[in-house]
Amino acid sequence: MNVIQRIVRDRVATAFILEDDADWDVNLKKQLQGFASASQSLQSLQIGNIAAQSPYGDATVVPLPQLPSYWRDPPLGADNNTRLKILSSLSLTPEGVGAQYDVAISRYCQNGWLKCIAPFPSMIGMWRPAGPKSRGSDIHSEDGWVEEATPIGSVYSTMYNVRRLLTGKLTVYAVTDDDAVAHEIDPAQLELPEGRLQVINATGLYDITF
Repeated sequence: MNVIQRIVRDRVATAFILEDDADWDVNLKKQLQGFASASQSLQSLQIGNIAAQSPYGDATVVPLPQLPSYWRDPPLGADNNTRLKILSSLSLTPEGVGAQYDVAISRYCQNGWLKCIAPFPSMIGMWRPAGPKSRGSDIHSEDGWVEEATPIGSVYSTMYNVRRLLTGKLTVYAVTDDDAVAHEIDPAQLELPEGRLQVINATGLYDITF
């Protein structure tokens, strides 16, 4: 799937690309409303990755004990100029040292080739279905069996609640039994705290208004 080439060729301003094992909070639309407002103040802001940290007071934030560990840094969104740079970098990667697209972009962030910015908390998580572990990846072979489907990186997981959503139920369930999280909510009634853009320099931490 040459999606990145198509984005460059057709000069697509915004693309929302999800892997088939992606999961997200049922409140994603509300989260994206805040993201859309904030993105007007920064260039090339991306929706984030499942390793992102988060502030206090957000009911959609996964409790700390429930968070898995990650080794990858975020990928990034890009304007058209940056997309061309990404394609150029990928095309010049020496044979035998390449990586999956998201891992390659993460490495470009790590070594400073690209400037990567992400919101907190993370908006996109992962869904691990029940069944053989090998079905979870077409890259790595893994033995064993997943007894129960598991959402990672979201509190009110869409995949976890998909049957309730499709049958018109008004409430959804949290995937964790942590006392700090409401076990059942009505997404239509949930109000999320407003996010903030901040910049830090030698004199302190400052809010960016938007």
